[in-house]
Amino acid sequence: RQGKPFSLALIRINHFDRFMKFLPEREAKEALMRVVDLVKRNLRSYDDAYYLDDGTFAMSLKQTTQVGAAKALARMKNELEDMNSVYSLDGIRTSLTLSSCVAEPVPENDVQDLVRGLMEQIKRTGEGDVVVQYQEVSPLQRFLQQTKGT
Repeated sequence: RQGKPFSLALIRINHFDRFMKFLPEREAKEALMRVVDLVKRNLRSYDDAYYLDDGTFAMSLKQTTQVGAAKALARMKNELEDMNSVYSLDGIRTSLTLSSCVAEPVPENDVQDLVRGLMEQIKRTGEGDVVVQYQEVSPLQRFLQQTKGT
């Protein structure tokens, strides 16, 4: 980092399990490759992206604040919308959309905990077409939030 901003983003293809279940293999692969190409086009030469599994990607956005990363993810979301990729999933017309979550880690963050937090945040947003900025929550705050509902 060397004192420069850095952001980590997770991107998930909404309804990915339904795409895999209801589309022929060729069409499902085509939908996934549309997102792969979108991610590649939006990466700068010094950024990194990884396909994790189940329609989820991790992006390491160097020299980018959380706000800048959220703007980049919103541009990707809009670019995908402009492609107007619509598929029939079990008779239901479904657009290919993304949800994402971005954080600006600090040196003391445990990377695995941060990635878990980003994944949990994406799951909480549901299958909406959204870009969310992750807010760090301490273990005590998390415990209090979980016990509030019981």
